[in-house]
Amino acid sequence: NAGKIEELSTYNSQYESSISQLASMKDSITDIQSSVDVIYGLSEKTIELSKRIFERNLLEGVGKKSKFSITDMQLFHTYIFENCSFYGTEQSDVWTECLEYHVEYIVSGKSSDRKNLENILWKIFLLRSGGNYLFYHQDIEILAKAQADL
Repeated sequence: NAGKIEELSTYNSQYESSISQLASMKDSITDIQSSVDVIYGLSEKTIELSKRIFERNLLEGVGKKSKFSITDMQLFHTYIFENCSFYGTEQSDVWTECLEYHVEYIVSGKSSDRKNLENILWKIFLLRSGGNYLFYHQDIEILAKAQADL
């Protein structure tokens, strides 16, 4: 039991260390983001969410589907990426009264291009960090090397 308690204590300290590293990474991302804003000129467009259809009380139709097949989802995604702009493909002359990053808005639903893009980047960061964390903690050699470097 003493060995397991020591092992749990070690994992707990590694977990706390990982959390503090994530916090410092978030600070670094914020610093990088401000630099990127200056270089690439991110869109500053905003919308008022209370005027959007999903916020209003409307009558519902009878055509709602309760299940979507893989083909339905594939067709939907194809439609979205063919007809909506996203970061790097903005078409500001086409849609003057809405956000420029349409796909990011569909995924995040925030009131500004900046907030939607931040939300997408944060989701990607967390997915990749979580996957990397799990992978490296399953490999004893890499884990031992990381502990030796601390």
